[in-house]
Amino acid sequence: MARGGFYSLRILLFLTGFFLTGWLAGGCTDAGPEKEDEPPYLIRVAETEITAGEFERAFEMAMMAYPYNIVKQPQAFQEAREQVLQELVERAILAARARELGIRVEPAELADAVARIKKGYPEGAFEQALLESAVSYDAWKAALRRRLLMEKVVALEVESRIRVTDAEIRDYYRAHYAAKERKSAGTELHPDVRKALVRQLRAEKIETAYGTWLEKLKETYAIDINSAEWRRLAAESALETEQRPDKENANEKRQNG
Repeated sequence: MARGGFYSLRILLFLTGFFLTGWLAGGCTDAGPEKEDEPPYLIRVAETEITAGEFERAFEMAMMAYPYNIVKQPQAFQEAREQVLQELVERAILAARARELGIRVEPAELADAVARIKKGYPEGAFEQALLESAVSYDAWKAALRRRLLMEKVVALEVESRIRVTDAEIRDYYRAHYAAKERKSAGTELHPDVRKALVRQLRAEKIETAYGTWLEKLKETYAIDINSAEWRRLAAESALETEQRPDKENANEKRQNG
C-alpha cells in the first residue's frame, strides 16, 4: 500500500474512519465449505472471504469521495473500482494476519472506543448523523471493530519497531525548517517543536515501513481474486454507466414536467 499510505491513517474519514480509505462497508467472513445459497467470494485470503456484495457496498461508499461525474470517465471510474478492490485485499490480509497472531478486539475495548467517539457529540446527534448517511449503528460498530483490529496488528508489527534518533530529528529539522526560521543548525529545539518533529518523523517512517511489511505479507498469504466474479461486476458496472444518462434525462423530464 505504498501509494495509499498507512492503513490506520488513511481510514480516518467518515465519523470514526468508517471507510478509507475509506476505509469500507462490508465485513470479512471466515471461509468454509461453500453452500449453494451462499454468494461466491470475490476475494479470499487464508480463511477470510469478501463477497461481491461487500465490494459493491464499499465502492458505493467510496464514491462519496469522488466527483459525481466520474461515472462519465471510464478510465478514472475503473481505476477507482480497482483501488477499492486492492484496499479490500489489504483488509483481508490484515484480518488474516490478526487471526494468525491471535489478536482480537475485546468487547470492553470496543465499548470504550464507542464511548470516546460519541462523547464529542450532543445527545442523539451521533445516531442522527449515521441515519442521514444511511449507515446502521451495528454496521458502524462492526467497521469500528475492524479498524481497531487493524490498528492493533499494525501497532504490534510495525509501529513498535519504529525508532527516531536525535540525529534524525536534527537532520529533519535542517531539511524542513532551519532555513525557513533562520536558526542555526546547532540551536536547541523547543520541547514542543521536538515533539512535533518526532510525531512527523514517526508517521513518515511508519508509512514507509508499513508498505514494506504489507508487501512481505502479500508474499506470505495466497491471495485469490475470483476473476469470474470480477468480470461479472465489471460488465454490470459498464452497463449501469451506459444507462445512467438515460435515467438522468428521464428524471429531469419528470421534474420539469
